[in-house]
Amino acid sequence: MGLDLAACAFEPWVADFVAASNALSGIERAATAREIAAHRGFFARRRVGAANVVLLRAHLSGPDGRAAVEERPDASTLYGIDELLSDDLSPWQLYAAFRALAPFTHANGRCARALWMSRRLAEGALPQVERLPPEWTRDVRERRRAPGLVRARKA
Repeated sequence: MGLDLAACAFEPWVADFVAASNALSGIERAATAREIAAHRGFFARRRVGAANVVLLRAHLSGPDGRAAVEERPDASTLYGIDELLSDDLSPWQLYAAFRALAPFTHANGRCARALWMSRRLAEGALPQVERLPPEWTRDVRERRRAPGLVRARKA
């Protein structure tokens, strides 16, 4: 019997995952209840489609904690997301492919990390937020050194 995604998605690790994902994007504020709830719904799904990714993105706040401007991807972008999701990609390959696609103006990294975790959960892996891929930390360190990086201000 596989992992009960509905039950797993309502465990405390989700809030920790959202906080870690935000931090990797340079967001220093606490995760909002809306972001955590959106991730819970996302992770509870056995199968994720482009519409689920767009809905998750719509619930992710900007760096200042305010709701971000809603984006409505065009049909070709939705098709591209669905193509990625239908491919037999490992969680890491899916993460990298989504980052390369970059369908949104912001929150692509957080959506890619949610897809990574969703794929891992669907494969039956237990969530271990403290063991996020080290590549993510390296990516963040490199971006922070880049000139002109805008970081969220502490509230």
